[in-house]
Amino acid sequence: MKIELIPYQLVDGIPTFRDSDIRGLFDRMVSDGSADLCCRYGENIDDAKTFLRAMKRSLLFVVYVDGEISGCIWLNGFEARWARCHWVLFSNQWGRDSEVIGRQVLQDIMNMKSEDGQYRWDVLIGFTPSANVRAVNYCRKSGGIILGEIPNVMWNKKTKESELGTIVYYVRGEEL
Repeated sequence: MKIELIPYQLVDGIPTFRDSDIRGLFDRMVSDGSADLCCRYGENIDDAKTFLRAMKRSLLFVVYVDGEISGCIWLNGFEARWARCHWVLFSNQWGRDSEVIGRQVLQDIMNMKSEDGQYRWDVLIGFTPSANVRAVNYCRKSGGIILGEIPNVMWNKKTKESELGTIVYYVRGEEL
């Protein structure tokens, strides 16, 4: 299985993906039924247009498995050598080798280096709604370490209530 991460960035002033490609990632989440779970919390991402706007402010990677678009992962909230991590795997990979893909993607990101040869991140942190047991378990099986839960850390814009959230982190050097 060949797993590739293609960053959404400018190369000599030309983006690696068209805006329509990035909006298409959101449309794919909608068709898979995962957009609501991925985008119900945090930023006001309600449609493909706001998803594109958010991705232009984030560091987005499109995940390819054997040449097929299979998900995306984006980082934001950068501070020092850590970032917030958000990701989704598309239905073409559900249940197959999803844990292997998750581990490899996170390992690749954690091993990225800057131009000066230093690692870019020491830790990635994610907040997952505790009620989404499937996602919490997937994070753990993909190498995430569950730190614990925080009451009211997840704002659910659909119910307009705060919810219990699970903190997951990934550390470079830890076995992913």
